[in-house]
Parts: sequence; C-alpha cells; structure tokens
Amino acid sequence: MPSNILNHKIYLPERLKEQFAQIPNFPVTVVEAPSGFGKTTAVKEYLNNTLPDGARQYWYTCLSESSIMAWSGISEMFSNINNELGSNMKKLGFPTLDTMMYITSVLKGINCDNETYMVIDNYQIIKSDILKDLIVMFSMHGCPRLHMIFITQNLGKKVQFTYHNNYIYTIDSSAFFFDKESTANLLKMEGIRLSDDELDSVYASTEGWISDL
Repeated sequence: MPSNILNHKIYLPERLKEQFAQIPNFPVTVVEAPSGFGKTTAVKEYLNNTLPDGARQYWYTCLSESSIMAWSGISEMFSNINNELGSNMKKLGFPTLDTMMYITSVLKGINCDNETYMVIDNYQIIKSDILKDLIVMFSMHGCPRLHMIFITQNLGKKVQFTYHNNYIYTIDSSAFFFDKESTANLLKMEGIRLSDDELDSVYASTEGWISDL
C-alpha cells in the first residue's frame, strides 16, 4: 500500500480490513501473496492503528540467513514473553518432523498477560522443506492472547499436511486487489479525482493490483 508523500497516509481496501479484523480470533494467521502486493506495509498499518492499548507486537524479518539463525531470531521473540521458553526453543534447535512434538509441548506452557502479536516476515525465505508443518506446530500454542502472523510468498505444495485448520486463518492475494471504489478512494487520498470513464480505464489497465496503481 503506497504512502502519501505529504501526509503519509496508507489506504487499505475495505475487503482487506475486514479480513484483517479476524486476526485476533485465531492463534495463527498466514498472509500469503506474491511479491508486490504490499503485505508487510498492510500488516504494519493494521497493527499500528487497530491494536488495543497495552497490546504488544514483535517482528522478526527473515533475511536469507541460515535456518538455525532464523530459528534463533524467532526464539528471541518468544523470550520477550518468557525467557525460559525462548531459551528452551533455542536449545531444541530448528525443528524437524521428529522434534516438532517436543517444541509443541514447550509452547503449551506459554502465557501472555496482554494481547500479543508476533509477526514473522519473509517467512518463505527460511531454508526448510517443512515450513507449512511449522505453521501448524505454532498454531497449537494454546494461549488465547497470543496471535502469530506469518507474512509469506507462496510456500508451494510439497507438504506433509495442509495448514487450513480451525486454528489457522489464511489471507491470500485476492484480498489485496482493489475494486473500483477502493481505487477511487486511493486516488482521492493522493489528490487525484477521475471521471467515471477515466476510473474505468485505470481499473481496466491495473486490474486493481496495487503495484500498478
């Protein structure tokens, strides 16, 4: 989502805001769309402007580091809630299909005094064949005040099982496309007012994709 140079406002389509509003109802949310859809900016805008007083948010952004280093960074996020928990996760090392049950057991003891949001950005960069399995593992943490958000590009189809269960909410690329009304509102925010014909032309040429807009 682009920012206005003068007032730095960010416009989120209503459809996207409606889907973001479901995030507090789930242990895990997966925001999955290709590059260029404004996923990170949109999630930051939502969290910065809608979280209740006292809520906490922590971010870890993957930067092509080794899976061991990525796991260390994720474990440090959990240390913000409980030092012993974060330390135990780090000691167990990057999960495998054989060790995930142990990490799930460790996570079961987690407790947050406040609403807490943990975001793992660029998740697809982690070098692992079980990324979807790890999402399922994290969805079992059992703390009603903890909400994890995975921002990722498509993770592919080579998985042990699907992550579409009752504990995981998925927001895909379809939510990021602007309809005509959202396109008009975005342009108005930028000080651009179009006639109906001009709006139709812009919408037809961009198909509501934010990078083109």
